[in-house]
Amino acid sequence: MRRADLRAPMVHAYDQVMVDVTVSGTIKAAPEDVFRFLADLENWPRWQSDMKSTELAEGQRGEVGATYRYLSRAMGMTFDSTIRLTRIDAPREVAFEGDWTRMIKPNGRYLVEPAPEGSRVTLNPRPEVRGIGRIMEPVIAFMGRRLNREHLEALRRVFEKG
Repeated sequence: MRRADLRAPMVHAYDQVMVDVTVSGTIKAAPEDVFRFLADLENWPRWQSDMKSTELAEGQRGEVGATYRYLSRAMGMTFDSTIRLTRIDAPREVAFEGDWTRMIKPNGRYLVEPAPEGSRVTLNPRPEVRGIGRIMEPVIAFMGRRLNREHLEALRRVFEKG
């Protein structure tokens, strides 16, 4: 397989690159329950191993405009910043956008769709990278996709335990 085939699709925006690390899977839970859980970013540490803490800083939990402060450790770096909910389309979509933290600006969305087994969940973070992050894009994409597969499994465990 050629090297180009192994790379994540990228969306170029001037001097930034958006990295696509999308993963999807089925969770045995009602879409409304999964959506409600995903819409409250204070739940991130419960299913995202790189998230050490999140707290509501401003606005109403799970509503457009809500801003959360988070502390994350990933790829050997610590990120301490904020992220805002930019779209809530209950019970289907949660979209968010963060502030630049070093070479990465978190953006993305979660989609929840009814499935025969419960819910089909798509984790679609699309972090923007700049500066040295552009050079590291293939590594960020590889590690991000692997981390998101772990996140999906952890989310599954949250709903399917017991």
